[in-house]
Amino acid sequence: MDPSAPPVAPGAWIAFQRTDDILLIRPDGSDATPFDVLGPRPHHPDWSPDGTRLAYVVDDTDGTADIWIAAIDGSGARRVVDCVHPCQFAEDPTWSPDGQRLAYWTSGDTEPPLKQVLVIDIATGRTVSVVDDGFLTGPVNPKFSPDGTHLALEVGTFVRQGSSFELTASDIAIADVTTPTATIVHITNGMLAGYPDWSPDGREIVFQAGNTDPFGLTGTPTDLYTIRPDGTGLTKITHTEPTGPWPALPDWTSDASMPLLATVIDTTGFVLASVDLSTGALRPLEDSHGPIRGAHPRRSPVG
Repeated sequence: MDPSAPPVAPGAWIAFQRTDDILLIRPDGSDATPFDVLGPRPHHPDWSPDGTRLAYVVDDTDGTADIWIAAIDGSGARRVVDCVHPCQFAEDPTWSPDGQRLAYWTSGDTEPPLKQVLVIDIATGRTVSVVDDGFLTGPVNPKFSPDGTHLALEVGTFVRQGSSFELTASDIAIADVTTPTATIVHITNGMLAGYPDWSPDGREIVFQAGNTDPFGLTGTPTDLYTIRPDGTGLTKITHTEPTGPWPALPDWTSDASMPLLATVIDTTGFVLASVDLSTGALRPLEDSHGPIRGAHPRRSPVG
């Protein structure tokens, strides 16, 4: 943290990932402020429930990825997950609504990579719940439900291809994390679905679907969908043309004027956008220089 930097004012912010850092902006695109923390390539930010801190991932010098938390001005940074061998990556942290737990996924150095979602007590670092869906599946990208009892997950399925393994499918699933060993229920099937997030009232989940890797702009385009936690009410929100732009990485905010944020992918790169829930229209977020480029947008829960 730069001690000469001015404090970051409270209120409404959007945190998002750029190539080598995390940036904070106001919802109207103003007041661009770097998230001033040490460490190479901080990424995948998530807000604490009171909007004063961010959890994020930092690439460690040992080749792994660790999870840290810090105040939004970068002060008080501390590592809460130290990923050490056989762990390769600790990724995509998500805060519980009471601010006392973090959920994240890990990947090991096995083949296929062993993936689990862990829930830890932030104060002690103790693991309080484990989500594991079997040898040839991998739960990733967790998001806490508004009541803190469940996680929405992306669960990938691998098949053996000769001496290696290939990701062939991914579903949205719900995990009950009120017990040390979570129970998983899949709520989609065959949609190549991922990156779920809950509506603020917990009645629906938004996710992207159509392509296990939309970032290369090859194959079937992605669209955004909503579904109820019991697997009913599947609704298609966007209607993407093959030529793009493709929406991905949705964030369901508590801001009625901007309920969905997304990353829009086209041949020029990644752009932040709001999504109209009723029409599916994508509106790029802009500042005085034009569209705001980045990914993984997260709207602060306060302000």
